[in-house]
Amino acid sequence: MNSFQHDLRYLVQGMVVTLVVCGTIATFAGASYLVLLLLIANRGSLFEALKIPGLELWLILGTMIQIPVWIALTRIRFVARSLGWAIAGMMTLILVFSFISSFLLPG
Repeated sequence: MNSFQHDLRYLVQGMVVTLVVCGTIATFAGASYLVLLLLIANRGSLFEALKIPGLELWLILGTMIQIPVWIALTRIRFVARSLGWAIAGMMTLILVFSFISSFLLPG
């Protein structure tokens, strides 16, 4: 493999892992915000001011995309196997939490 192909491979690998890590951070931030909304759900005016319409559905969609991506990244050895499976497991928990909270939150 020549130098250009080698550099291109690592460039693509770095971009993919960076995008997936940024998506994971955004998903964890969204889940944390959802926990905050569940804690203040009984305070009507504050809840309405802070509510993001469709947050639960966006979290469900985001986790459904990220779970197979993290598993694929472990299969092609872009990330460590234990890290990939741990994050895929956390994404599954966030998926279930988002699904359940979509029934609990008013509106």
